[in-house]
Amino acid sequence: MILAIGAHPDDIEHGCLGTLARLKEDVRVLVLSGKGTERENECRSSFAVAGISAENVDVWGWEDGYFHCNPVTVGQVRQRILAQNTTTLFTQTAWDTHQDHRTVFDIVLAASRRLPITLIGYHAISSTPEFPVNLISDITCGIDLKIQALKEHKSQIGKPYFNEDIFRSWHYAKQGTTVGMQYVELFHIFHAYWRDLPQ
Repeated sequence: MILAIGAHPDDIEHGCLGTLARLKEDVRVLVLSGKGTERENECRSSFAVAGISAENVDVWGWEDGYFHCNPVTVGQVRQRILAQNTTTLFTQTAWDTHQDHRTVFDIVLAASRRLPITLIGYHAISSTPEFPVNLISDITCGIDLKIQALKEHKSQIGKPYFNEDIFRSWHYAKQGTTVGMQYVELFHIFHAYWRDLPQ
């Protein structure tokens, strides 16, 4: 099972929704803040556009801007990872300018320790230039669906990175265009485990 974790509504959608939409039957989502707000509804609607149903999207009520990596938060996330029978985790990374995103990475890294889980970090609007890409996902066929899904975040539409031209240009990357991929999502694999390979 695939579990995607993000700090805020729209983080996961920006980072890896094009890829998750292709894997939707096996995807579960955990957003750590926004519960009970307009942004929770927008988040659920956004994933629904991509074919990920509401019952597979969980939104928690952590305080935006004040995430902490401690035994309580690590334990909560680890419990969810185990409950979902997770084999692959998509999450945020330390190569990010937002403190909550960096903290989410610390929490997920600790919560998944000593588990045979593939850990993949997704590139974000707020990622630093040092983000080390070692996995590229071609979403050329899914870019329009991703744009349509992000439009559900109506409270955020005024932000520059929701502008469609900017959004499309952000999905151009030399690593992809040099091999004929028009739109891509970028990732960093921290570690990967292969299971049930043919004998």
